[in-house]
Amino acid sequence: YGTTWDDELWKVRIELEDPAQVFDLGFSAILDEGIDNESFGIAAMDIQIVPGAHENTRFVPDPNDLLGRERVTLFKKYAGCPDDAYGGRSHILTNDDFQDPGVPTRHRVRAGGQSNLSNCGSDNSSRYGYLDANPTIILDWDGQQRTGSGNRLQISTDDGNLGKDCDSMLYVEDPNGQVFYSNATSLGGFSSDLNVRLDMENAQDGRYAIWVGSYHSGYCNTDFVVDLY
Repeated sequence: YGTTWDDELWKVRIELEDPAQVFDLGFSAILDEGIDNESFGIAAMDIQIVPGAHENTRFVPDPNDLLGRERVTLFKKYAGCPDDAYGGRSHILTNDDFQDPGVPTRHRVRAGGQSNLSNCGSDNSSRYGYLDANPTIILDWDGQQRTGSGNRLQISTDDGNLGKDCDSMLYVEDPNGQVFYSNATSLGGFSSDLNVRLDMENAQDGRYAIWVGSYHSGYCNTDFVVDLY
């Protein structure tokens, strides 16, 4: 609604299955103007509880690994090896979202972390880069029954400077638990592109846990990009 400004009214529904006895519920927004001109509020909140029985033992993070909070979602961030039991920023995308060629989905993220991936088990011994335990992005992908060349999913990073401002890496677990890894798009001296790209032909439908790490310990900012190729 709104007359002078392009205001928007959203209705959000959040469902928590088998929640912890105590949990945080927070709201945040990405703003493209100063806080004096952009903000959001909650007009009404309704909480409904349906009793049930606990099924599996709940995952409980070690409080000693707490690093702080993710700046957009305000999820608690933890040090450690990649583990999709931790929370991450979620996105739902379908094949139809990319039927306008050359229009990818792009989000600014904080890449990197404190844990060296090569120390995270024998399967990762040859994979180098730093990340934290939480996935950067949880992507729910629906290929809408398209196959082959009609369902080629591309995940990449772009810092706007060939990766020289943010030398990132990608670590991805697909819906079947298969791991994909990349730490550079191309290497060729001064013209090297240190941004990263993963091409997945005939991408599986379902949940992708994605870590955007960095080649060096610490953090940097880059764009996380999803497209078809």
